[in-house]
Amino acid sequence: MNFRLILPFTIIIFMCIPCYVYAYDDYLLDKYDSETIHLYYSVAGNGFVKDGRIINISLLGTNLAEAMIGSTFALEEMQKARKYKIISISAGSVSTILSITGVIMAILDTGENRTFEITSIVLGAVSGIISDGFNRAAMSATNRAVWLYNRDVMSGQLETSGIERN
Repeated sequence: MNFRLILPFTIIIFMCIPCYVYAYDDYLLDKYDSETIHLYYSVAGNGFVKDGRIINISLLGTNLAEAMIGSTFALEEMQKARKYKIISISAGSVSTILSITGVIMAILDTGENRTFEITSIVLGAVSGIISDGFNRAAMSATNRAVWLYNRDVMSGQLETSGIERN
């Protein structure tokens, strides 16, 4: 085989590979910036960022779930997060009611029997701990849903916009 003929073509091929890789990197960065989601927490409320916009998650994550349409596994995780959040809100409400009731009864009652007041305050605290645990589980499921959605987008299993590969 004539190496004088093969050598120039080999050099040209190896010179073109970095150009293709660079163009593909730009494509991936554009896709990552415009199509993936990341969570955004602030004092003003929880949100998520998609395509450079901050969007409110909503109380049970409905806005976030709408942004993830097309990713089956992410939507399943969002359903888990929604269930955990409902339990967390319910337990938190019970905790508040029991704690306030116990404190008010302790202030107003001057009798010797404080069993109801103490029981109410303790059950309120336990309910608060349960609420916090389910809230953490909801946040964990939400984070996993975002991760699954981003995985689907970047792997090409989910095309959400018209960005085309060059």
